[in-house]
Amino acid sequence: MCSENSPDDSPREPFPDCPRCGAPVLLVVTRGPDSHACQPCGCPVASGITPGASKGDE
Repeated sequence: MCSENSPDDSPREPFPDCPRCGAPVLLVVTRGPDSHACQPCGCPVASGITPGASKGDE
């Protein structure tokens, strides 16, 4: 079954840039409450500046 508005037809958002080196960030690895690293570049980032992060209850 095919639909005109399938999810594959929608434009995709580009990956956010690493705040340190500018490389595309595919994911952010959290190693502890204050230790995060962008992947695949490996740049360490603070919890307040992780790309695409949302603030939780603090």
